[in-house]
Amino acid sequence: MRRPIATVTIFLICLFSACAATAADNATITGDGVRMRWESSTDADIVTSLNKGTRVEVVRRSGISQTINGDSAYWYYVNYGNESGFVFGRFVAIDPVAAPSFEPVIVPGGPSFPFEDWGACPMECCAYREWSVRKETVIRSDRYETAPAAFTVRPGEWVTGITGVVIVEVPGRAEVTTSMKLGNRQAAPGDVVEFLTYQGEGFYKVWFKGQMLDGIEGYDSIVMKVEPVWVWWAEIRNKKGQVGWTNEVRNFGNIYSCGD
Repeated sequence: MRRPIATVTIFLICLFSACAATAADNATITGDGVRMRWESSTDADIVTSLNKGTRVEVVRRSGISQTINGDSAYWYYVNYGNESGFVFGRFVAIDPVAAPSFEPVIVPGGPSFPFEDWGACPMECCAYREWSVRKETVIRSDRYETAPAAFTVRPGEWVTGITGVVIVEVPGRAEVTTSMKLGNRQAAPGDVVEFLTYQGEGFYKVWFKGQMLDGIEGYDSIVMKVEPVWVWWAEIRNKKGQVGWTNEVRNFGNIYSCGD
């Protein structure tokens, strides 16, 4: 998954002084050293740590709640300065008067969100086939974090990646900069394109003026303003014939048919 890159200037400002709150801030962090993560999981990489009293902008929340150390809460996707990521809801106090709506986002005439793209394999040369296990991984009985364990795979094993689904929680938004044709529609500068599933090498599946299009680049004549937030669940079968789900696809090798 592509990740937003913080600029050195903003990083240094935030390192040596408190980042100024913005009008969009609508929540407060309630603990010290609270981890902001790339995905809604305690296994996901850490973007940064936030201290008690930090103001953030809550944008969306996860589709289901989780129980962590006895606390049940949603994960919230938040913006902080030039960084974005997921924070466990136990440590987020949303302003009552500024609470965002958590109803599904609906693109007029288009898909609703979370958007499920079944069969998608969201990387260049990605293929559902025989995968090698690089790291011990618990395979779940269903495609959510708190689903019971179905079985565990360990380094040295081979499994079959049967299929998968990319769940786009928040659509990306991009703007057209040059008059052009997108599919069979005319696009003009300033038109908004909704970005959905990442397909590798900077290309995405998108929604534009009533049509779903594949292979649209987000960094040239169409400039990405906000990247989509998504998670990839893969269905796995081991040599015993057991089947389950994982979103820790980075723990597997031989996924890319053009080299791994």
